[in-house]
Amino acid sequence: MKINVGENVLQEDPYCHVLRQEYRGSRCDMCFDSPDVLKKCTGCSGVYYCNRVCQKQDWTVHKLECKCLKAIAPKIPMDSVRFLLRLVISLNLNLPMNNPWSRTVEDLMSHTDEIKADPDRSAQFTKVAYTLSEYAGKTVTLPDLHGLLKLYGKIVINSYTIYDGGLRDLGHGIYLSSSKLNHSCRPNAVATYHGVKLLVKAVRDIPDGTHDKVFITYINQMSPLEDRQEALGKQYYFQCACEKCNDKEIIENEISFCCPNSQCCGAVSLNKNRVFGSCRLCGKSDFPANLRDRALAVLDACKTRLGQIEEERKDNKWKEMLDGCEDLLRKSAGILHANNIYLVGVLDGAFCAAIYVKEYELAAKYGARTLDPYRLYYGDNSPNVALQLFMVGKIQLYLQDMTTALKSLEMSRKILAVTHGTEHKIYKDVTLFVEQCREELRVQLEKSVS
Repeated sequence: MKINVGENVLQEDPYCHVLRQEYRGSRCDMCFDSPDVLKKCTGCSGVYYCNRVCQKQDWTVHKLECKCLKAIAPKIPMDSVRFLLRLVISLNLNLPMNNPWSRTVEDLMSHTDEIKADPDRSAQFTKVAYTLSEYAGKTVTLPDLHGLLKLYGKIVINSYTIYDGGLRDLGHGIYLSSSKLNHSCRPNAVATYHGVKLLVKAVRDIPDGTHDKVFITYINQMSPLEDRQEALGKQYYFQCACEKCNDKEIIENEISFCCPNSQCCGAVSLNKNRVFGSCRLCGKSDFPANLRDRALAVLDACKTRLGQIEEERKDNKWKEMLDGCEDLLRKSAGILHANNIYLVGVLDGAFCAAIYVKEYELAAKYGARTLDPYRLYYGDNSPNVALQLFMVGKIQLYLQDMTTALKSLEMSRKILAVTHGTEHKIYKDVTLFVEQCREELRVQLEKSVS
């Protein structure tokens, strides 16, 4: 059965889910909504609900979880421990596994042998299992160590990160049907969320809509091939061989440099042995040694800066972040190609930091430079592209660049209609900005005529 772009592939509620600890008290633990007033569980004082409906829906599982949380209060277990406990409780209670494709928890892959052979994962499991035993062992019947490892593996391999409309990571869930979908770095479908309900929607026409012909992405698409393969191997224990991973032009774009011929706008690639190729546009291959060394130094500096950006973001060091990014952008001018993924990452950092320090003209400039690479690596119908356009459009609107802002906002809304649907909050938020922009353009036109 053919599935057209924008159509639903499937939708389902989580079999088991958990809100991230940092949002506890500001979002409902059941539906992840963020109303003005939340009601605290009077038993454990560690879980919050937006109303009695959500509390009642969660009570079947939380009834036992509540006793465990109360026993260790005011301590709060790690999200991974709580997630595993909620899965154990759900299975112990034999809760129905209603889902469109009739999957069961037993159907989920666990990769226990790979986890036992993975020192980091094995150590993580040991810590989780010990904490879970201390935290819940007297209240909940836990599986033996091997059974617990299987459930831990099922969570590691199959859980979905639940995002809000702004792609903020709110929590994690087990979605039984959706766990059947395979990965591609160039997906034909995307998973989005209405609260905790997962919707998988086609972002390209899918001639054959059977589950093995529908692909979503498991990882960040704005990463070079080597990093994507490393992430997939480390997290999911497989290597990807999708069309994007075999697209020579895309691979060469990921780590690309400006052609040494100043009259050419082409790109020069770098292979894994750090050897420069020929310009794809003019064929020039003469990359002087001094320019080569300088280019490699700038590339390495960008990689280092991306790590620094993450630390500065955590510490809210926005001015330092902006200064560091701008310094590197000046050094990379004329060296790193516009589609170089590491350069785009630095541009993104500068864009974000400029917004926080209220340097809006800089933000608009840097944000606009990310848009074409975003489309190249994420694809045209991507939530990441839509949200980047939304952010850039809002800045352009603030700067009274109405025509450009309207174009950005309308493009964002068009993508969101495909990825999220017209009833999603983020689509409605963008629509408000589109209407505001159109109204301000109308007023400007009336003034110019009069």
